[in-house]
Amino acid sequence: MSNDRKNISNVQNFFGESEGIVLFGGSVSLMENNEFSKWMKRVDQFLWNTFGFVSSDLPDCDYWDWYEEGNKPEFAALMAIEEAGGFA
Repeated sequence: MSNDRKNISNVQNFFGESEGIVLFGGSVSLMENNEFSKWMKRVDQFLWNTFGFVSSDLPDCDYWDWYEEGNKPEFAALMAIEEAGGFA
């Protein structure tokens, strides 16, 4: 998806201004954010069922990019472990 992500209109922020959800300089729709949340839950389920921890137990990494590239949650979980240095 390009940097010109779908913009949401009429979303009220805390100060009452209408704007989209901004993420890394672009906008992301609420539906896309909801799909990403579901995807992350699958990442966490895989991590928990396989290793006994979840993504928040690992250092930050590029989950959003992996999601946008169409990678499976299991792949993202394994990549996150690899980026964290594995189990060494």
